[in-house]
Amino acid sequence: MKDRAREAEEAARLRSEVAAALQLIEMLKSSGLKAVQEVREEAEREANVANMLRRQLDDQKESARQTLDAVNAEVSATAERRYKEGVAQGESQSLINRRADSVRVIELERELQRQEVLVEQLRRKAACDGNLQREEADREIRDLREELKKRDSAFATMNERMKRSREEDIEPVSYTHLTLPTTPYV
Repeated sequence: MKDRAREAEEAARLRSEVAAALQLIEMLKSSGLKAVQEVREEAEREANVANMLRRQLDDQKESARQTLDAVNAEVSATAERRYKEGVAQGESQSLINRRADSVRVIELERELQRQEVLVEQLRRKAACDGNLQREEADREIRDLREELKKRDSAFATMNERMKRSREEDIEPVSYTHLTLPTTPYV
């Protein structure tokens, strides 16, 4: 009798632990999903920042191209005018201006390349951060599922023992020792 009570208490305790484990799994799922959502939102924000930087770089690049076109047009006009005037000094100045403009264009292109590398690094960082958090959440969920399987197995074993114990406690009753009453009137 005491064994049954102990087994019942143990079964109740295991049920309670299973329920607590299920609640913990749900909580971890919820927090994992929340973490994944936060990572996605952060990645989206990072992507938006990267896109904004890219647009700014594109605008700067376009502005630099327009400036270069204007400078080239101006240099060409100046060179042509001085050539027509026959001023040897104008031709050399035009060449100097073109070289300076070429150096400026090269510097602007290098700056653009540096900015593009930074944008790509930001994108990669955002992608890596999201994957790490998802992997940690998945690992925790797997561990909890394994623990739940172990406890479920222990619970099933305990139930089986209880069934066997109940079956063993039932003993057949024999009534063969009883006799029918014998009287002269029977």
